[in-house]
Amino acid sequence: FKVYDDGGTEEDYSNDADGALALTAPDGYAFHITGIVETESSWDTLNIYKGNPEDNILFIEGLRGYAEIDFFAAGPTLVLKFHSDGEDTYAGFDLDVQLVLNELARRQGLSGLVEKANRSH
Repeated sequence: FKVYDDGGTEEDYSNDADGALALTAPDGYAFHITGIVETESSWDTLNIYKGNPEDNILFIEGLRGYAEIDFFAAGPTLVLKFHSDGEDTYAGFDLDVQLVLNELARRQGLSGLVEKANRSH
């Protein structure tokens, strides 16, 4: 399935667009998440938490600017939490989320690859 910011695929995200999305995988499954994040490089961020964000277990912290992501993460829960300030907006994020068997994720190393090419926005 796809995950987008509030601007969808056609528009930039909004100013002051704060939101969170919890993803829960069934037993025996992990997440495979790929896509692009493009935000204001100094303030707007996408954080990915393992479990509940209040537990402060950051899986990937502070995706901002331009980043291409491709990672596997064990479940059962991931939370994507987005914050934008009151100024510049950009394309946001366009993510593909797939559920894969834990065995496949383990063979891939349950690792994350985040390629950041922060540019000035």
